[in-house]
Amino acid sequence: MSLAKKLDNLIQVKTRLSEKYARRAEAARSQPLQKSLWRKSIRYRRQAEVLQNQRRQLG
Repeated sequence: MSLAKKLDNLIQVKTRLSEKYARRAEAARSQPLQKSLWRKSIRYRRQAEVLQNQRRQLG
């Protein structure tokens, strides 16, 4: 598997995880749980952005 395909797969996984935790944060009833899930969502979104930048540099 080439590096570009690995990065594409990681980007997809991180994006889906971000979406998952965003949905869970919206459904959560307690504020502490909402905040921790939002932080997880943001963390995965940032990781996906970094990977996208690396992917663009590969060409």
